[in-house]
Amino acid sequence: MDQEIEAPNTSESARKISPIAKLFQLGRQQSYITYEDILRYYPCPEDSMDQIERVFAALLCADIPFGEDADHLDDDDRD
Repeated sequence: MDQEIEAPNTSESARKISPIAKLFQLGRQQSYITYEDILRYYPCPEDSMDQIERVFAALLCADIPFGEDADHLDDDDRD
């Protein structure tokens, strides 16, 4: 009476990464996040204000700069 236990499909669960985690990955790769990057994952920010606030707070805590565009962020880093 052995019962087979089916292992969870790890490849499927690995594909389900939260938008905040994806933004963190992107922020670490390019050393900043633009508002356009955030809008890619939260296209209607007014419907997700709590999540958007969490994104900004998490980026601040992780010391990942965010702003209007990459050129603006690069200029700020040089000052």
